[in-house]
Amino acid sequence: MRHLPLWIFSYSVIFFLVLPWLIRDSMFMDAALDTSVAHNLSKGTGTLWFLKFNPADHGAYQEKPPLFYWIQAFFFTILGSSLYVERFYVLLTLLITSWLTVKIWKLFFSGDDKISAFGWFPLILWILIPVCWWSFRNNMIENTMGIFILSAILFTIKAHRRTGINRIFYFILSGIFIFLATFTKGLPGLFPLAITCIYWIAFRNTSFRKALLFTVIQVFTVFFIYTSLLFFIPDSRESLYAHFFNRTISRITEAPTVDNQLWIFYRLFGELLPPILVSALSLILFKNQVTGVYQGKEDLKNTLFFILAGLAGSAPLALTGVQKGFYLVPSLPLFAIGFSIFPARLMSLSDRFRSFFTKRFYMTLSISLLLLSASFVITFLNISNKGREDDLLHDIHTTGKIIPASTTIHLHPSLGSSWTMQSYLVRYCQIGWDFSTEKKYYLIPKEADTIPPEGYEGTDNSFRLFHLYKKRDTAAE
Repeated sequence: MRHLPLWIFSYSVIFFLVLPWLIRDSMFMDAALDTSVAHNLSKGTGTLWFLKFNPADHGAYQEKPPLFYWIQAFFFTILGSSLYVERFYVLLTLLITSWLTVKIWKLFFSGDDKISAFGWFPLILWILIPVCWWSFRNNMIENTMGIFILSAILFTIKAHRRTGINRIFYFILSGIFIFLATFTKGLPGLFPLAITCIYWIAFRNTSFRKALLFTVIQVFTVFFIYTSLLFFIPDSRESLYAHFFNRTISRITEAPTVDNQLWIFYRLFGELLPPILVSALSLILFKNQVTGVYQGKEDLKNTLFFILAGLAGSAPLALTGVQKGFYLVPSLPLFAIGFSIFPARLMSLSDRFRSFFTKRFYMTLSISLLLLSASFVITFLNISNKGREDDLLHDIHTTGKIIPASTTIHLHPSLGSSWTMQSYLVRYCQIGWDFSTEKKYYLIPKEADTIPPEGYEGTDNSFRLFHLYKKRDTAAE
């Protein structure tokens, strides 16, 4: 009960950093593209194994495994096509991720009620990581994969704290969630396989031979599920082969995104600076307020475990030249937990901390509720804010009012790399495109200064970034 204001405060920080941006009608390019693919599936464009981005394209979209698209398509099917459907989904992933982070914290410290109550602290450190709140402002696939990864780690820890058949059951369960992680984003979802060996390194409460055996159980579970899919569902063979071999291998070897493969470590350090600074400040504030004897050996082991677990999810990115900051997102809750252990321990042993929140309970509760209310008010005020993409979204919605859904239009070749614009065309208008064949409608960017082919006439003068032309011959394709 004493920690209630701090729990409310932690979620106030989470909501303040995410919701006002999440509610806006704009999205990062990758997220907009993935959302449009899922929406297509909900409308019958594409199949479970052969997804579609451009409805007019005869080829399948096979950039990633299909699970994320299946899940979000289910939400679109049940809740409709409103832009708030994917926003609700992101909010749900945010809440589930925070819940799993707290579950792991409480499970790890289940025998220590004092520090177990400080589950709000790793939440604050986690959401203060810039790429973390940025990822949840958008509908990044890493948000969904992170849920499966944290679930796999949660069940791995549970397995280590069980014996006999229960232990085997939890390792199999963790293997199932590792499969789900890989079925969402591919190879990065495998990193929980390292958790058992990391557990052995940190605690040495079992033999290395047993640690390897437990890992083999997880590997076998993943292998068994994929083998079953490939054997019983023929379409899965072509789909998964295209992703795991054709796309992934070519992406790793031929399309680097950084010049220095150590870049990911610089980025990781930069992202972790806020939680490191908050953790260090907490240590400075409370190190001289500890009452009684504090033996920190066990906390050092716990910290080592979570930091190594976080590195297991981030360091392998240095093996390739394909590196982006948001790839770190699934590993960030583990770093947050690791950096929270010593500060939480000192706070739990501090009489001043305990007395402050006991004597001023209602005052701190009122302040926390006020902050929570403020986060909701700011979110409400941002509902109609489209940010920097206001002009683009205006033109997309105007296009949707003129052109019927399921229409294929002619796009100017200069728009070939305008992935965000194409994604919005699919997501909001269900419109496909062709760059080489004349269609009934022709969309040209104003900056192209291109005269449309003979026989086209203008449609709506309210466009801000584009000219939309229509063929005078309505019988045209």
